[in-house]
Amino acid sequence: SREALEPIRHLAIQHRGRHKPFDSFARETLDFITGSPRIGHDDPVATALSLITAPERWQAEVPHQEGSWWPAWQNWLVQHSSGLSAPPPMGVPGSKRRLPDAPGSYVQQE
Repeated sequence: SREALEPIRHLAIQHRGRHKPFDSFARETLDFITGSPRIGHDDPVATALSLITAPERWQAEVPHQEGSWWPAWQNWLVQHSSGLSAPPPMGVPGSKRRLPDAPGSYVQQE
């Protein structure tokens, strides 16, 4: 039940170098895996706990797909991208100083 998950929802964990509640970790992880912070109407915390504690269940339910996942990833990127754009200017914003050519001077120091 949702009430049973409340203590876990607020449990602090470290993920990608920062501390966050398990609820945030669950939503971010599901969004990373599926493109959505939840699967259907399921509670993200319950889903994440299930993935962690019963991976064999998820593996059995998800159909095996032959071949590379790169084409699917490319299609997802195309659907979620705003297109190509010019890169940002190099250097320190608001400064006329420009970065030295590579390799940097620190490499040439003795």
